[in-house]
Amino acid sequence: MTERAVKFHMPDLQEKKSSPEATIANHMFNGAAEKSTNISVTDLVSNGFNTIIEDPTDSDDYFTIEDLTPEEKIFPDSGIDHEEIKAIDAKIQQWSSGKEGNIRSLLSTLQYVLWPNSGWKAVPLVDIIEGPAVKRSYQKALLCLHPDKLQQKGAGSDIKYIAQRVFDVLQDAWTHFNSLGSV
Repeated sequence: MTERAVKFHMPDLQEKKSSPEATIANHMFNGAAEKSTNISVTDLVSNGFNTIIEDPTDSDDYFTIEDLTPEEKIFPDSGIDHEEIKAIDAKIQQWSSGKEGNIRSLLSTLQYVLWPNSGWKAVPLVDIIEGPAVKRSYQKALLCLHPDKLQQKGAGSDIKYIAQRVFDVLQDAWTHFNSLGSV
């Protein structure tokens, strides 16, 4: 390839200031980063491509990295206060404690953990003894808790968070119920 062709195929690169202590990644040879002194800003790699080396400390862009809680990872921009999340989690934990895997018990007490005007009608435990009745109640609960339904109703972030957490608990219990072959 002629020098004229190189200039034609490769656009001019803006030259950055050189830094005598810039780190160069030597990926062509062994993949390790090396310290080099007195390097030029633009190096010509053996295959003919230009490499620009820039010192990251010269950047004017500064940002902060914060560690997220598991709840904030689920709803990163929820706008729910951390204390409110803790209170909701405690309420759900209290509701599900001792009932893990017991879909009947969870469904019969679901009204105690849901928000007012959730649309959930309390189901007495005696009404969900048979497998098909449990399935119907579970499906009604899913309709009440489903994110798309909540979105249509314009639910707030706290309601969406409660619904997601309760949905997960019920889903685990439903999986356990099905593994027993109860339906």
